[in-house]
Amino acid sequence: MTQVSSLYLHVPFCRHLCNYCDFYKRSFENPTEQIAEFQASLRMEIVRYERLLQEYGFVWGPLNTVYLGGGTPSLWGAEGARFFREEVLKDKSLEQAEFTMEVDPGTWRPEMLRAWQKVGLNRISIGTQTLNPAF
Repeated sequence: MTQVSSLYLHVPFCRHLCNYCDFYKRSFENPTEQIAEFQASLRMEIVRYERLLQEYGFVWGPLNTVYLGGGTPSLWGAEGARFFREEVLKDKSLEQAEFTMEVDPGTWRPEMLRAWQKVGLNRISIGTQTLNPAF
């Protein structure tokens, strides 16, 4: 069996939809509803991917890298940290993992970062798209 040691999760929320970005994203207008919808969809995808991994001879090994990209993963907030720990990570080992989250200025709060840090976050990528306040 081949061990999977890296995980990338795309979080499709954005405060502003930039015209140059080709990633799937949605404007974050109804946070409670959109987070619930995203998490319900992610639950179904987890089941699907677990079946595919098993079907093709893969198993989860200790994770070396975890990357939350987007979109703007920091908009997922502390609720995202709880969901990620309980639903995505479950029994996966993060002992030696470099765990990165894209964080856009103005989208994080200290309590949100602390919640993610408790899950294992140890690196942030700060994505400044522009320094022009008009955009």
